[in-house]
Amino acid sequence: MENSSFTGEFMQNYGASETYATLKDLVGTAITIVVNPTSAADSATNPGFTLTGTYLESIDVIAANIGELGMVTVQTQGGVYSADVT
Repeated sequence: MENSSFTGEFMQNYGASETYATLKDLVGTAITIVVNPTSAADSATNPGFTLTGTYLESIDVIAANIGELGMVTVQTQGGVYSADVT
């Protein structure tokens, strides 16, 4: 039985089309996450990792201390994992 999850940390930004604006509407939904080591096409040295149908339960609205860069941790559960090297 597959038990996939994803944890990612992003710099928090509240501007239009930035971190918070992009993620807030995805909370409570099943999403697809695609990660590659570089922006080049999938290959044996740059595999593409996909997690399809993973559930984003919540995001931090504010996660910062005075004088520090605000970061937000995103965690998902479930979904179907695959890797592509073609």
